[in-house]
Amino acid sequence: MDEKNKKSGKLATYAVIMLLTAIIVIIIAAMADNREESFQNQIEETTQANTTIQEEVVRLKNENYELKTKLDKVQDEKDKLSASSDLCTKLSDICKLYRAGNTDEARQKLESIDESSVSDELKDLYASVKTLVEAPAAETQAK
Repeated sequence: MDEKNKKSGKLATYAVIMLLTAIIVIIIAAMADNREESFQNQIEETTQANTTIQEEVVRLKNENYELKTKLDKVQDEKDKLSASSDLCTKLSDICKLYRAGNTDEARQKLESIDESSVSDELKDLYASVKTLVEAPAAETQAK
């Protein structure tokens, strides 16, 4: 009987060890599943964050392009207005010279203006100043 008790004790010990081993394996497997789910969740969150960032980058690139286009248009308009302002200043100076009696100097300054560079909006003003400045020269030549 002692041998039976020893064998049954050994068998019981072996059974307990096997049961504990099975429980440990189940716990490790459960932990691995949780880790796998955790990793999967992290991957999904990262993918979602990357997608959001990519969409934001695309939106910002589009906005940047639109702003560059607007800037170019504004710069062109500024250049046109600056040229018109410069021409108006020159025409004003010519009128001042004419009123001061410096018709020759006014005529020279008028001749320094490239007529092809005059914008459509200022053609009438340019023609008026030109007529005004050249009229005394025509009178002088007629005499």
